Amino acid sequence: MNVETANQAVVTGDICGPILLRFGSFRQVLAEALFIDMEPADGRHEALLGDIPLEQAQAVVDLAGHRLAKVDRVDLKRLRPAINTGRACSRDRTSAWKTPPPERAPRPPRC
Repeated sequence: MNVETANQAVVTGDICGPILLRFGSFRQVLAEALFIDMEPADGRHEALLGDIPLEQAQAVVDLAGHRLAKVDRVDLKRLRPAINTGRACSRDRTSAWKTPPPERAPRPPRC
């Protein structure tokens, strides 16, 4: 599979899975992994975790502390899917979705 990296380079990778993903003291989750050839930074390879495995493991990124933090619950009342809105959702990683609901077009008058 060809994928585009953050620096817009196109590289070939292999998708494998399902795999049992465990990191730290977070919940273990089933996920898929994409393996690509890369140059190690400081002699070590770095794993990148996507949003979906992090959410499934109830983990959020603490940007101030540069670490992962555990989330005990998600406030489902604040979840707002971005379906057919034509725009991307802004997301605060320390809480649930915060995108306001899309505005609805006014209905035409009934005859």
